[in-house]
Amino acid sequence: ERAGNRLFEILYFPNRMMRQKTKKIIRLSAAALVAAVCLAFFVSCAGKAESGGEIPEKYVLCGHGISEFSVVISENAHVCEKYAAELLQDEIKELCGVTVKIITDENEESPCEILLGNTKRAESKSVPELSPDEYAVYFVGTKTVLAGNLHMVAGGIPAVLSALQGTGEISSEAVKYKWQSADAESVILLIGDGMGENHIKMAEASEVSVVAYDGEVRTPEEKGGIAFAAKAFPNCGRAATLNYYGEITDSAASGTALATGYKTENGVLGMIPADLDGDGEAKELSSVQNVREAACLKGMKTAVLSTDRQTGATPNAFLVHHSDRYSYPVVLEQQTALSSTSVLPTYLMCSYDSDEFLWEMKKAIGECEGENGFFIMAEEAMIDKYSSRLDYDNVIRTVKRLNDVVCISATYAVCHPETAVIVTADHETGGLTVGDPGEFYWTSHGEHTESHVGVYAMGGGTQTLCGDIDNTDIGKYIFSVIEGK
Repeated sequence: ERAGNRLFEILYFPNRMMRQKTKKIIRLSAAALVAAVCLAFFVSCAGKAESGGEIPEKYVLCGHGISEFSVVISENAHVCEKYAAELLQDEIKELCGVTVKIITDENEESPCEILLGNTKRAESKSVPELSPDEYAVYFVGTKTVLAGNLHMVAGGIPAVLSALQGTGEISSEAVKYKWQSADAESVILLIGDGMGENHIKMAEASEVSVVAYDGEVRTPEEKGGIAFAAKAFPNCGRAATLNYYGEITDSAASGTALATGYKTENGVLGMIPADLDGDGEAKELSSVQNVREAACLKGMKTAVLSTDRQTGATPNAFLVHHSDRYSYPVVLEQQTALSSTSVLPTYLMCSYDSDEFLWEMKKAIGECEGENGFFIMAEEAMIDKYSSRLDYDNVIRTVKRLNDVVCISATYAVCHPETAVIVTADHETGGLTVGDPGEFYWTSHGEHTESHVGVYAMGGGTQTLCGDIDNTDIGKYIFSVIEGK
């Protein structure tokens, strides 16, 4: 054999250098071949794992690898169900590194599915009757079912994640659970500018007739019939809104009360009356810290969103300190100056009458969430502006738009129980009252009124906002969450 090899070398590679080069080429080629084979093997293994094949997955649900699953929602899914599906998809991606698909119940059925909400799948039909603070999570065969009314549909998401980590189990029976909040670490404050309790009722009514201030009865073209999600929150109350001097408030004074926990006079942003010269008259103004600034100083991320212009009073109650809300150049200058301070908001969006409000809110939550908690203030400004014009169609439309933002905020909080959500208004506009069922009356030309406004809250410690409270109590609660970090 050795003689034969030697003869082969002499006949075909008589030059010694050529033989050495050829051997080197052969060795390199062999190494490349081995590397290619190894790479193909690993790709094959990864493919098998991704498809639930021969290589077992680390994250298993109902006996199958998570990559085999899809999240199924109804073709006509509610905004809470859509957002809960997105949250579940994000959480699974973060935990497992796998992106599960979100499909509707119009898609062909597959063996491994996570059914979320009111789907047409047979397994979703065995959901028990649930109260507003309950959710259900269970499995049938290889399908996992998550159910709940409105935002409570997200209640079972932590259970799915625990099952994937092997730290919890999902029952094979349709068990219902009562949702429990945790100590609040983050706060979402949602403000419907000018939104009285009857504005909500008008948006909820399936049929509406409005008696305008001139006595003419009109029927809005905008359809209501919504379920205002905040009414299902566990802690509800009513807030007084009068300003420092006991007068009907404007948005600057009421926004400052919500942002700082202190009353002030109309037209003032982030400043309060103070007897600085000791003469017993609180006529001077001094700046006072707002909750967003306090959150920033605690290392929390913050966001301010509004469907008003960037100079709007309510968002700027959380951004600037000035004696005149209408000094727009000063307001904008102070906003710009935030970029060089430690209290710069993580996310700022002010866009007049924007239908991107829901998308912007989702983005703000995504930008702000993290280990240190966050504070977000989001305002639907147009309820006030359209109420001042007695424009009932657009009032209904903008209350509905706010409700979508309430829905996703509450859905996020159910999935993250350490998040508190508060829904309120800075004041009531228009003096909207209710007559016969479905009949509403404007009792002013569109001015602000002294009516109390609704307060709807969920999250640790928000029971302090039940009953009759002052709007400053909301700011004080938010400060308590921040100071407790």
